[in-house]
Amino acid sequence: MDRKAYKLPFTKRSFSRWLCPTCNEGILKFRKDTFHAEETETSKLLRTHPEWDVNWIEYVYSCLLECINPTCKDIVANSGTGGGRG
Repeated sequence: MDRKAYKLPFTKRSFSRWLCPTCNEGILKFRKDTFHAEETETSKLLRTHPEWDVNWIEYVYSCLLECINPTCKDIVANSGTGGGRG
């Protein structure tokens, strides 16, 4: 499995066509209502810095992805860090 595509930046509305690791045929899509992100405490504290910029924001997130292949429909967990408008 080529993991490079899974490390590319994404948003909830736009991300790479991730191949399902179970069936290797279907594409993974966000499962409705499972995306959750919170700003880190360090990121919140940095907002008081006089030179603060939106690009300094850092989040941790988690979500579930679901294979669109009707014969698979497997679920994949996804988590990581994200940031401002970068």
